[in-house]
Amino acid sequence: MSKSPVVSFRNTALIFWGENPIRTVYLGTFPLWGAVPALTISGVMFPTVEVNSDYNESVLADGGLTPYLYSLEGSWPAGITIGSSTGIISGSANTPGVYDNLSVRVRDARGYKAYLDEFTLTVTD
Repeated sequence: MSKSPVVSFRNTALIFWGENPIRTVYLGTFPLWGAVPALTISGVMFPTVEVNSDYNESVLADGGLTPYLYSLEGSWPAGITIGSSTGIISGSANTPGVYDNLSVRVRDARGYKAYLDEFTLTVTD
């Protein structure tokens, strides 16, 4: 007897054990990732924004396996959020200050993560 993928679709294979379809045992669904490019994230953040003014930036993931899940890392100013499926950072910061060690994380369907280089955002009056 041998293992053989019987059905494959969307980077997944259904694996069965046995040569006779009537006596075949279903072993499970396994991902077929093969040579998937490394997950990366890119984007440029403006270093300064005025309090209560619109902040609109975006990051872009590449490689890995979709779908992607984006999140903000660090202590971002209140009022700034990220679209978890789009990577669009938007809102208006409502508290002046200097916000250090900020980043954006992306996670792919396999759970791999990539981070934007840390930066500082200054919110001015």
